Parts: sequence; C-alpha cells; structure tokens
Amino acid sequence: MLKKSGVFSPDTKGCTIERACTLPELRAAYALVHEVFVDTGYIHPESGNIRLRIYEACPETATFVAKKDGEVVGVLSVVLDSREFGLPSDVAFKPELDALRETGARLCEATNQAIAAEYRRSALLTELMRCATAYMLEAQCDRAIATVSPNHGGFYKLVGFSQLGPERSYSRALHDPVVALCADLSTLKKARPDFLSGAEEFVFNFLHQANRFRFRAAKWTRRATRQFLSADLLKGLLMGQRNFLGECSLSELLHLRDRWGRELFDAVLDSSSRDAPPEAFSS
Repeated sequence: MLKKSGVFSPDTKGCTIERACTLPELRAAYALVHEVFVDTGYIHPESGNIRLRIYEACPETATFVAKKDGEVVGVLSVVLDSREFGLPSDVAFKPELDALRETGARLCEATNQAIAAEYRRSALLTELMRCATAYMLEAQCDRAIATVSPNHGGFYKLVGFSQLGPERSYSRALHDPVVALCADLSTLKKARPDFLSGAEEFVFNFLHQANRFRFRAAKWTRRATRQFLSADLLKGLLMGQRNFLGECSLSELLHLRDRWGRELFDAVLDSSSRDAPPEAFSS
C-alpha cells in the first residue's frame, strides 16, 4: 500500500533534489514558502514577499530544494534546537517540547514544507524528507518534530511520526489549527532494528538503508555552512528584498553575532541598519 500510494515512487517529474547553498537558491526557496503559505492562508503577506524568521538566519538551519530547469519548486527545512531560539513549534507546543528536552533528547524540526501546485502529485516531498532525515542523523538528533494541519498529518505518520500534542492554533493573527508530531530517530541510528512490521521495515529502508542522500549530508553541510557565512550572502538574504535584521531584537542580534562571529557580523550589520545604538554591540 505504501508503494502504491505514489509518494514513494521514483517520479520526481524531472526535478533534482539538493541542499540550498547559494543566495539565489535560498531566496527562491523562502519566496516559494511565502507564496504557498499565503495562498493556503497560513500567514499574512510579509515584506519583500519572502518568509524569513530568526531560524533562516542561522547557519545550522538546513534547507533542501527540488529544482526543475533551475527553478525551485519544492522546499523543506530542518531547524536544530538551541537554547537561544528553540524551535518554531515552541510557539504552540512548548510544554511538550520542554518535556522532551528534559529527557536529554536533541531535538530538531522539519519546517518550511512547500511544494508548487503542479508538483504535488509526485515524490518530491518524500525525497525532500529523505534529505532532511539524512541531515537529522548527521547532526546527531534524537527526536524530529513537525507541526502540521490536522488533515496533512498522513504523510508524516507514514514516515514514522506520531502525535505529540493536541490540536492548537499556531498563530494569534490567523485561525491556523495544527497538531504536533514527533518521530524517534533512534531506530534509524541502528544497523537493523529488530521486530519491525512490514511497513516499518519499508520506511526504515527507505529513510536509512536505501537513502541515497545519507552519504551526501556531511559534504552538503560543510559546503552550505562555508557559503552561508559570507557577508555577501547574508546581506543579500537578510537585507536585500527585506531588511529582516532591522526587525530583530537586540537579543536576537547578539545571538546571531555569536553564531556568525564578530568580524562577519560587523561586516554585515553596519550602524545605519541597526535599531539599537552602536554602543549596544561593543561588549
């Protein structure tokens, strides 16, 4: 039944799947997310017609794209949990996520799921999830989180997610009911778990043993991090179509400075673009 569903087929409609590393790829990815999320009513239109959050400013956030003839037609990102920024789903499910954190589990979240309308009846989302899973394992994550509309949870449950929290609203500005889902990645860290059902074994092989992206994850991470931590890319992404850094709080900017390094931070953010006075950054 899983194979016949179509989402596990090799049909990507001629698209290539890879990690977004360049400024044009990242811009196109977050513009597609904005377009799809506005069309579905998940968010209000944002400045510059691009969806940017503090997570998109972090070098450890991995964004994977499906491209057809150079155009980005599918997106899926992975955000790693951090003490400074947490996860996107903390806005609605912080008690449940904090309970997982208290166990010592390293969390991550699949977010920015967006597929152009004409490519939704294909294997794009499944292939993007394989990329995401490869990165989650390479980053030594223990639990993966996804927050989705109640009627969109079927795909995630197919690949091993189970419900973590009750239905809640993700947004105060819009009616956006969502459920939180969680996947235990520990089963994918083993060579071959015992006592798997037929469906579980199929998913295990698909996401781990036969995952064609497993051996690309580390190389992609090195390349993406190296290219991301450059003044030209950060300026173009975060201050080009939209002055996102001007929207950040002083605390967020200081945390970004720690992530990027002081020299790069100063090269990207000059005093004319700060909401805070220059002396706030002197410590």
